[in-house]
Amino acid sequence: MISVRQVCAGEKQALATLLQDYLREMGRFYPMETDAEGRCAYPYFDLYFSQPDREALWLLLGETKAGFALLNRHSCLGEPIDYAVAEYYLLPAFRKKRLATAAMKTILGARPGWWEIKYHVRNAAAAALWQRVTMPFSPRRRDVGDECVLTFSVRGESCPGHRA
Repeated sequence: MISVRQVCAGEKQALATLLQDYLREMGRFYPMETDAEGRCAYPYFDLYFSQPDREALWLLLGETKAGFALLNRHSCLGEPIDYAVAEYYLLPAFRKKRLATAAMKTILGARPGWWEIKYHVRNAAAAALWQRVTMPFSPRRRDVGDECVLTFSVRGESCPGHRA
């Protein structure tokens, strides 16, 4: 069974390594800047360990780090939200087992409120995952350029000032 826990400061490098794998994979959909060592730029990484409106989570299968989730409170639509999924990654060896769905259900269950999730419209795997995860919440879908943005409320709660 998959579980979720906070990434500790001492695990920052392990998360940075997995984040690089994720960013290289996302390079199929988004242009990525790389440095001289071939690392993809991710300017927000350190903020997940210093700002209270950001949260880094491990997706664990037993003690094995199967992936991660980066959550924040920054809406790409400029709307009031409680949570946004900034990045979500499951290592290839753990895919196609519904583990990503199970982990996200755990995350949502522990964080009631207004959510926002975006993905590239050509990313079929992300589209399938997010449709499966959000279906019980009747998400509102908006296409913004090459991205799809889903907004929804978990447990019927809404961020103050949210306009339905």
